[in-house]
Amino acid sequence: MSRILRGLLCGLLALLGVSVMAPATQAAPISATSASGNLRMDVLNSYYVGAASTFVPIAIMQEGQNGFRLVGLDGAPLVPLGQDLFVELFVEALNNTLIPGWTLALVGGGSAGETIQDGGITTGLGGTTVGANGSATLRFAPQMSLYIEKDLNATLGEITAVIQALAIPAPASLLIFAAGLAGLVVVRRRATH
Repeated sequence: MSRILRGLLCGLLALLGVSVMAPATQAAPISATSASGNLRMDVLNSYYVGAASTFVPIAIMQEGQNGFRLVGLDGAPLVPLGQDLFVELFVEALNNTLIPGWTLALVGGGSAGETIQDGGITTGLGGTTVGANGSATLRFAPQMSLYIEKDLNATLGEITAVIQALAIPAPASLLIFAAGLAGLVVVRRRATH
C-alpha cells in the first residue's frame, strides 16, 4: 500500500511541476508526451522483483500518435533474460482528451501482465496479460488519468520493449453512418406497412 501511495504522490507532484528529492530507492519520475500532445506518461518506479531497493532506469520513446515505447537504456534490452521487472506508470490525458481504453504490446520473449486503475487509484479498471510478441487491449469507461502496475517477466526470453497506447475508439463518422442506416431501415419499414 505504501508503494502505491508513494507512486501516487510522486505522480501528483510531477503533474504539478514540483521538484522533490526522490528517495534512495527510486529515481525521479521519467516523463514523455505523445506525438499528438494528447497524453503524458510518467514512469514512477521500476525495479527488479526481489531487489526493490535498486531502481532500474528505463527510457520512454514516442510510438505513433498516442503511444509510448518503454525501452532499456543505450540499446540494452528492457528486461534481460532471467529478470522480472516491476514498473509503475501514471498516464494523464491532455487537451480535453479522454482515455477509453489501453493497449499493451510486448516486443520480444517472456510475458507481461498489468493492472490498470483510475488515476486516483480508487477504481480498478481491469488487467491484461500477454505472452511473447503478443498484445491485448482493455476497454473501460473514459478516464482522465490511469495508474498502471506492470510485471515484465523475462524468464523465457529477453524483453526488448513494451508498447503502451491509447485504444482508439471507432471513428465518429462510422457511428453517424450506422445511425443513418438504422434510420433508413425504420423509415422503409413504416412506408411498407
